[in-house]
Amino acid sequence: MFVEGIPIFYYGTEQAFNGGNDPANREPLWTHMDKNHALYKFTKICVETRKKHKVWDCPHIERFAETNLFAFS
Repeated sequence: MFVEGIPIFYYGTEQAFNGGNDPANREPLWTHMDKNHALYKFTKICVETRKKHKVWDCPHIERFAETNLFAFS
């Protein structure tokens, strides 16, 4: 969310969908939307922060990268 480029979110991440094998990988989002879910609120804050600080205009410096960790400033 805070690096250059288009942010990528897996469908349903903001609702903590687990996915799974077909057809469980297609849980219906709009019939189960919970705007009070902690991940939904966190995602909303991230989007608002991204817009407020126009992160696409600010180059980032990669500080550390591994398979499960990416640090930047």
